[in-house]
Amino acid sequence: MKTVLLYLITVLFFSCDFARGVRADAQKQILSHKKFIKEISFTGDIISLENCKDCSFNKYQIIINLKDLNISEIKLSNQSYPPYYTMNAQNKLSISVSEKLYKEARKGFEIEKKTNSESIFINGKKYELLSKEKYEWIPKVNFEE
Repeated sequence: MKTVLLYLITVLFFSCDFARGVRADAQKQILSHKKFIKEISFTGDIISLENCKDCSFNKYQIIINLKDLNISEIKLSNQSYPPYYTMNAQNKLSISVSEKLYKEARKGFEIEKKTNSESIFINGKKYELLSKEKYEWIPKVNFEE
């Protein structure tokens, strides 16, 4: 009985340690990819909008035809971070956005993302693209200026 109890305690301890490691890795990943998106700049046009009713993390996505960002020049590790964004060889960016940004965007609208910014401009209006919360991607509140 003592052996079983000791075994269960050991398994529980290592399970908790494993879970902490997985969480730490996930947190590092989101911070790294948020930093990448914040640091890049691009312009483009919205070519489509997608609404995934069954998705939890990425219900709303905009797909952008990038004009001045060459995907082939970006490290492979930064070309996607599912479910939040993906870039492809045809210079298309699919990125998860808030519901408000999704509802304001339209096919054909121009997009501009400036370097070192967590916001994007759609037809000259500013929207928050990345959450201010450290480990969250999609902002809960958008703003206009």
